[in-house]
Amino acid sequence: MINQLTKLIHITFATLLFGVVTASGDWKTNYEKAITMASKEEKYILINFTGSDWCRPCIKMKKDIFDKETFKSYTRDKLVLINLDFPRKKKIDKSISEQNNQLLKKYAVLMFPTIILLDPDGKEINRHVGYKTGGVENYLRYIKRNITSNKLHP
Repeated sequence: MINQLTKLIHITFATLLFGVVTASGDWKTNYEKAITMASKEEKYILINFTGSDWCRPCIKMKKDIFDKETFKSYTRDKLVLINLDFPRKKKIDKSISEQNNQLLKKYAVLMFPTIILLDPDGKEINRHVGYKTGGVENYLRYIKRNITSNKLHP
């Protein structure tokens, strides 16, 4: 009986853990690897500069847009997502922190959230700063409009 209960607890824990891992989407943290992947797969790139544990608009953007299944299903095959986090409370790997600080300077980011859309070659095609209102459908229209206009004007 105890063995069966232990197995059930392990299965439940694994299921919950898997759900948490996949619920966040497929955000990359290694910029160079993500850029290389996007180039090989000819996908657009969405970079999210965020303060995940202190920036209220960042937290709201994640909850209202990035965590929605509609966003995840659309971006899964069309975009490479890069999350560059600048937390105040939680610790991140030193190499990731250094990379993020270099990219903050490279892209001249002054406020959070800043979301930058790049073409598959890594060229910036648009950016917005702050929380984007209108929900996930409006946000996806914004992405589609930018990708479409970029394809029309190479």
